[in-house]
Amino acid sequence: MIINTEDDDLIRKYLNKIFTLFRTNPTPKFIEFLAKEYLLAHNFKHHDLKKYIRIHSPELYQYITTYCEGNYSIPKTRNYNNSYLERMNNDPILNYLWFRYKHEKNESENLEEFAYYKNYFDRRLTYFLAAMGESGVISKKGKISFQQTYNVQNVKKVLKNWKIKGFNYSDEDEEKLIEIYRTRNKNPVSHASSELLYENGTFFKLSGYIQFLDDLLNRVKKFVVNEVEG
Repeated sequence: MIINTEDDDLIRKYLNKIFTLFRTNPTPKFIEFLAKEYLLAHNFKHHDLKKYIRIHSPELYQYITTYCEGNYSIPKTRNYNNSYLERMNNDPILNYLWFRYKHEKNESENLEEFAYYKNYFDRRLTYFLAAMGESGVISKKGKISFQQTYNVQNVKKVLKNWKIKGFNYSDEDEEKLIEIYRTRNKNPVSHASSELLYENGTFFKLSGYIQFLDDLLNRVKKFVVNEVEG
C-alpha cells in the first residue's frame, strides 16, 4: 500500500486526497477508513490529519483518542538479534490484527474479537517457529510460511518437541488448543459452518480461549527468546 512505501511524493498525494475529501459534505465513509489506516501505520502521530478528523468526523476522532493512541500496537520491550524475532517486532500486519482485536473487544463483538485474536496468535506463533528454525516454516528464499500454524497438528508437534527441551506445556494445554482450533472452524466470521451461532455460553467460552492463547504466547515467547537469544 502507498502508506507503507517510503515515497514521500506518493504519501503527500495520498494525504492531500484525504484532506480534500474530508472537506466534502457528507464525508465519505471510505475516507475515514483511509485516514485510520494511515494513522495506524504512522503511530497516530499526524497532528493535522487528526485535526481534520476532529472537525469533520468527531465520532472517529473520539474513537482514535479513546482506544487507539498508546493502545493500538503490540508492546515492544526489546530489540532482538534474531532476524525473525526482529521482523515480528516490526510487522505491520501483526499490528493491524492487534488493532482490530482491540477494536472488536471494545465494541463487544465477541465473534470478531476471537477471530482477530486467533489470526494474531497464528501469525505471531509462526514467527517464533521461524526463529527456532522449525521445519517447513521458512522457504529456501527465506520467506515465512504463515500457513504452518493454521493446522493444529503442526502446532502440537512443535510444542511437544519443545516440551522435551523444557517448554512449559501440559496435556491439558494440548486439549485446550485442539478445542480452540475446532471452535475457530465453527466461527461464522472465519468458516461457513457457523456452528457457534447455535451454541450457548459463547461469550465466556471465547473470552477464556483468548486468555489461554495469550498466556500460551507469553510462555512461547519466554522459551524461544531464552533459546535463541540466550
